[in-house]
Amino acid sequence: MSQPYRKRSPETWTAARDAWLGGLTAEEVCVRFDLGESAFHKRARAEGWRRVDQADPEPEDLPTDDDLPDIDDEALAALAFRRMSVEARRGRLNRALAWGRLRDMALRQVSDRARLEARVARAASRASIDTLNEINATARSIVQSARLVGAVADTGTHSPSSSKVQEVQEVHPVPPLSRAERRRQAARARKTGPP
Repeated sequence: MSQPYRKRSPETWTAARDAWLGGLTAEEVCVRFDLGESAFHKRARAEGWRRVDQADPEPEDLPTDDDLPDIDDEALAALAFRRMSVEARRGRLNRALAWGRLRDMALRQVSDRARLEARVARAASRASIDTLNEINATARSIVQSARLVGAVADTGTHSPSSSKVQEVQEVHPVPPLSRAERRRQAARARKTGPP
């Protein structure tokens, strides 16, 4: 929402010019003297207010950024949203849009991190399923070997091709794979190729 039209006295404009040439920012001058920023900049251009003509200010010792607290992306998005709302209520749409872009960037970072964590979790789950399948295959081969050894021991011969092979009851039967798991194994086999 734009602010209503205001007409300021020449004394106000002179004081604003002196404050701006004294080193205040345009935003600070406009807040102090209740001026619109676009009107301030238009008058400064028209009347030739130039800080270049002034003497250089003394250099300031700027604080280092090492003591700033770390902020996570969710908190940054919330801060940017609050600042965007404030700037929009004050009628500074360009600044509100800049805060909105910062908020969008922080939210993209949050969603990218969530997608990456989900991808890592899926990969870990697949790895554990593959490990479980390998363990099941090893258990089946051990059971098969135990059947052969048991059959050979019962017949008293050392040949696995003995005609008298007895079936051994499985202590812990391995459940059959589900349809979804069979499809996953087939897809993995297609990707890796034959053994």
